[in-house]
Amino acid sequence: MRIYPYKIGLFFLIFTLPLEVVSYYAGFTIKLWMLIFAAGIFFWLIQIIRGKTVIQVNPVIFLFVLLLMANMVSLLNVGDVGRWLRMTIQYIILFSLTLYVINTVNTERKIEFSVRSLIVTGIVLGIYGLIQWIGAAYGYDLSLPIEKYPLYGPDMNSSLRLWTVQIGDIWVPRSRGTFGDPTIYGGYMLSIAPLIISVTVYNICKKKYVFVSLIATVIVVGATFGSFSRSIIGGFILSTLVILFYWKRIFNKVSILKKLFIIVIFLLIAFFILPSKISNLFNPSLYMGRVGQTFLKGDESTSHHKNLALEAVRIWKEHPVFGVGLGNYGVFVGEGAPANAMSHSAFLSFLSETGLVGCIINAFMVLYLVIITHKYLIKSPSRDIFFAYRVGLLAGYIGVIGSNFTYHYYNQPFLWFMIGIIILLNKHANLTGSI
Repeated sequence: MRIYPYKIGLFFLIFTLPLEVVSYYAGFTIKLWMLIFAAGIFFWLIQIIRGKTVIQVNPVIFLFVLLLMANMVSLLNVGDVGRWLRMTIQYIILFSLTLYVINTVNTERKIEFSVRSLIVTGIVLGIYGLIQWIGAAYGYDLSLPIEKYPLYGPDMNSSLRLWTVQIGDIWVPRSRGTFGDPTIYGGYMLSIAPLIISVTVYNICKKKYVFVSLIATVIVVGATFGSFSRSIIGGFILSTLVILFYWKRIFNKVSILKKLFIIVIFLLIAFFILPSKISNLFNPSLYMGRVGQTFLKGDESTSHHKNLALEAVRIWKEHPVFGVGLGNYGVFVGEGAPANAMSHSAFLSFLSETGLVGCIINAFMVLYLVIITHKYLIKSPSRDIFFAYRVGLLAGYIGVIGSNFTYHYYNQPFLWFMIGIIILLNKHANLTGSI
């Protein structure tokens, strides 16, 4: 495959999406991927001016415009206009990323290159997350040598030290890769793991690259669970069910359960041959204990998250139609809460900040993407690699959206890039007659 400057730029854009630690503060958080993206936008606009390309439209664009209009109306209730403006700009940039992907990754080779770049990046950052996690088991902190960086502002520094969580009498490390929070790292890995699992199933069926695919699966699944996040555990289960559903329907001669059985056996073998200090990190009782903390009366984390959720409901009741404006949840929570506070639920955040109108529009965006992709997958007679890509990315998207019930990933660029690729894969299915 010939390497074009565009593909080099595209790869570095994809690779820098999860590099949250490489950022600085300038009114709102500017990250490395934004600079690469800005360069891409510049050259894309030149192509439009020269008449060599036209802007591709999609119903998602219309829905996003409606969402912005609703957000403009919420300005009437805003408590902190500066915070509202920064968050509005951030969402415009994020959606522009989706628009850019739809318009520039416009050939089959570019789509495949993008998905492969996502896989490679996910494996690399999965390895790094595992190194952090395993290093902690041996008493070493192998985080990046950047102790603090201004993630949300000059007064909101976040340390790169590993997080831990107490399960009974055991302190368990939580890897967070190149993110400031292990749950966000888990969300990123959750968007990649189903894609690699789906491709692994495809490779097992085609009997090629099986061992390499299984190794990649071990890496990304291990890194996903290394975040030790309850929302990620739930999202991963949801993603796995999606993969089972679509692969089971397409393979009527060879049971997909046999393929997944091979993956499970491989994971178990890898688990048993690992040193005890590492294998102990994968002890199922730890994960059951972590999930059980959600229902444990008096658990500090659960109580805190519950109170934040109730505050979001209270704010929505006071401003039910258009909300209090993006980023203004913390302003209305009360004294002592930082302006960047969140409800730990994307849906409750949208409900309180954009009101019922914004929440409904956002729900339509999610449902449109899921329903259209489902339509192509159900009616597709194809068993090619693009089917595997669609299943994996949709499973990852649904997993992340499901996790959004208990966390907030909507301001993460990897989610919006994923949306663009899913739209392109649907367009590819339509053009190639897969339905």
